[in-house]
Amino acid sequence: MTHEEIIAFIDSGELEAYALQGREHANAERVETLITTVPQIEEAWMIVQQDLQFVSEKTKRPAPVAVLHNVMADIDVQSRQAAEMPAPAKRSLNWSRVAAAAAIVIIGSFAAWNMYKVGQLEQQLAEVNKRNTELAEAMQRFRASEEQLMAERALITDPNTQKLILSGLAKAPELKVVAYWNDSDQRAFLQPENLPALDNGQCFQMWADVEGEMVSVGVLAQSDAPVEVGFLANAESLNITIEKAGGSDHATVENLVASVVL
Repeated sequence: MTHEEIIAFIDSGELEAYALQGREHANAERVETLITTVPQIEEAWMIVQQDLQFVSEKTKRPAPVAVLHNVMADIDVQSRQAAEMPAPAKRSLNWSRVAAAAAIVIIGSFAAWNMYKVGQLEQQLAEVNKRNTELAEAMQRFRASEEQLMAERALITDPNTQKLILSGLAKAPELKVVAYWNDSDQRAFLQPENLPALDNGQCFQMWADVEGEMVSVGVLAQSDAPVEVGFLANAESLNITIEKAGGSDHATVENLVASVVL
């Protein structure tokens, strides 16, 4: 599925309908297939399940108030019966106090239970909001990644794009970086294919030679991920040097490890 089709499916309500209808849902087989084959749809399905569980918990009916009334009525009857009985020789219980204490315990228990349930609901709501935020952030990252990938593809396949290979010199013979340089769009991407490990406190830095001056266009991370670098229209060559971590203001020419003419 394309990125747009995935977003459209998640927004269509099919997952929510399947959660309520199960196998009776008209498109049950298709929904199940997408859940098991598309990671973004599987993640959205997990959140739908969790949200439905939260709604189910929230709508549970509390214990009937009649239970408390019946208990209080029984206590009241026992209290009256005890008051009508002749006082024994030994010290007897004060049933009115027993009834009052029992009522306090019962009411307190119901109040504590309600507070506990309210606390649970608030916690679940916070978790649902957190998951929704995480899903929204994940979708934003997915869209940004997709847009970046499309931009890279468009530049690489553009007939006006130059493909340049920077192979390592004596100080880093195994180094290899592919540069895509487009004069018409004034954009440039680098695709590191092999960046050898450096000592701590060092990095690879890319320079463009403009009229005899080395101008920095970016620092290369120790990764094979494509990276967009600065474009300079009058650049005559691209060069990579080893510099201090974070990059330098001026190229260390004696640390030149790769170069290619534009």
